[in-house]
Amino acid sequence: MSAADAGPARRAGGSWFERHRDRVVRRAEEYLKAHLDRPFDSRALSLALGVGERQLERLFRDAYGHGPCHWHQLARLNCVRSALLQADARQSVTDIALRLGFGHLGRFSVMYRNVFGECPRDTLRR
Repeated sequence: MSAADAGPARRAGGSWFERHRDRVVRRAEEYLKAHLDRPFDSRALSLALGVGERQLERLFRDAYGHGPCHWHQLARLNCVRSALLQADARQSVTDIALRLGFGHLGRFSVMYRNVFGECPRDTLRR
């Protein structure tokens, strides 16, 4: 998850707010990692954590500089990249992207290229 892992430091100190933020964001990360094959659902995430959607958005923005939806997309793209790098000759970009929850392949390809600087098929060829 390298494109999404620069978040809250695992620290014991800090203010009450920082400890609270880090605890909530880590729980959200665990939830999102367990649901990478599904579209992002802010309501389900906030219900699972017992935190309001707006508060969750603010906590993520404070920790990462972007919201949980963006974090989820980056984590999903990193999973696809790992799968493409480990794929055998029988697997295609389409198969891998669909298996990991990307339904619109054109949008997927653009997002992938924006994050990694290459087309998914170029990653697969390596």
